Amino acid sequence: MILCPRCREPLADPPESFCPRCGAAIGGAPNAAPSEPEPAPDPAPALSPPPPPAGTAEPPPGIPWDERARIGFATALVDTTVQVLRAPGDFYRRMRPTGGVGSALAYAVIVSYVGLVATVLYDWIFQAVVGNQAAGLGEMGPEFEQALALLQGGGGRVVQLVVAPFSLAAMLFLGAAIDHLALMLLSGARRGFDSTFRACAFARAASIVGLLPICGLVLAPVWTLVLTIIGLSVVHGISWQKATAAVLLPLVVFCCCCAGGIGLLASLIAASVR
Repeated sequence: MILCPRCREPLADPPESFCPRCGAAIGGAPNAAPSEPEPAPDPAPALSPPPPPAGTAEPPPGIPWDERARIGFATALVDTTVQVLRAPGDFYRRMRPTGGVGSALAYAVIVSYVGLVATVLYDWIFQAVVGNQAAGLGEMGPEFEQALALLQGGGGRVVQLVVAPFSLAAMLFLGAAIDHLALMLLSGARRGFDSTFRACAFARAASIVGLLPICGLVLAPVWTLVLTIIGLSVVHGISWQKATAAVLLPLVVFCCCCAGGIGLLASLIAASVR
């Protein structure tokens, strides 16, 4: 006896294609329609990785000077200088805007000192060829002539090289403070003083241009000014126009003060002559 696989009712022999009671397809029946396979269950959706917690964004890749302990002092010094001079915008974007001033100060003093040594050497060679420049200043008094001759002599140059690291550091702090104050006046100081200082410090990479005779003395400060503008623009996230205004504003004020002082002095001299 053949039973229905679903309702277990007896079927005729031979069985029909479908059960007359429940309508189930009879697998063994002739001309039976094949049963459709059950649809496979939908695969479970893949779980996406959880988002990183807030405040864990990856820091900038950094600059060679920050990796000097790993790659070596000389390599870090040369690579940093080349990157600043070749692609300053990319360099400042990879530079960590914060992180203290000590490391940046050390770099600035080193490269500035190299440029200063070259300047002193070229000046000494020029003096040896042309002669002592104090020779024709006797009309300003013997004391002034002696002081100038001492400064241009070997002892004066040695003292200048010994004191130079301290004077370079002081000038860097003063210049960065003035630039940061100008940024604050122009509403461009979006970061702290350490960011401004680091931008100004690595801009001193242009001091290495002082190794070039004659033109290096003029090109180095101009290039330093340009690098400072680029650095402040990138670090503080402001336009280059505002960064330029912040850098040039102290120079304009200084020139105006000098012009006013000269005019006042000329007026006093003219009044005394009358």
